[in-house]
Amino acid sequence: WWQALLTIGLGNLIVLVPILLNAHPGTAYGIPFPVLARASFGTAGANLPAVLRGLVACGWFGINAFIGGEALHTFITTFAPNFAQLPGSILGLHSSHALTFLAFWGLNIVIIYRGMDAVRMFENWAAPIVLVLAALLLWWVVDRASGVGPLLDKPSKFKTMGEFWPVFVPNL
Repeated sequence: WWQALLTIGLGNLIVLVPILLNAHPGTAYGIPFPVLARASFGTAGANLPAVLRGLVACGWFGINAFIGGEALHTFITTFAPNFAQLPGSILGLHSSHALTFLAFWGLNIVIIYRGMDAVRMFENWAAPIVLVLAALLLWWVVDRASGVGPLLDKPSKFKTMGEFWPVFVPNL
């Protein structure tokens, strides 16, 4: 556990410095990123950091949509196990995984399409719910492990999803 916390902390520190340096002119002087990029790269050269920033954003959106789709897949197959047995594949993904990815992706697109007010409203509802559910999940894990001690005393071990899932659904 301490290695995981150390790794997370170190990774956050490594990322924090460039983020703070990039954000400082905007927060201190109200200079938006495109203007700052033009000052550094010129009007034509500013397209490069803008495109790179957009590619990173697309990549993270794809990663988040995949993780959300997998969570949706797990949720659906918990209540409807036959959903995982759908035949065929779409773009190299098993059809049930592809459908949940597309459903989660579509939900994100609908929220974004409705505008920033819809995103803000969604955040206002989702953030407290996520905090409450995270606290309930933490309580459940600690209760299931008979305290925090057993969770922290065990040596780290990488588990596959097949080994990990029965912790949450004991009848598998």
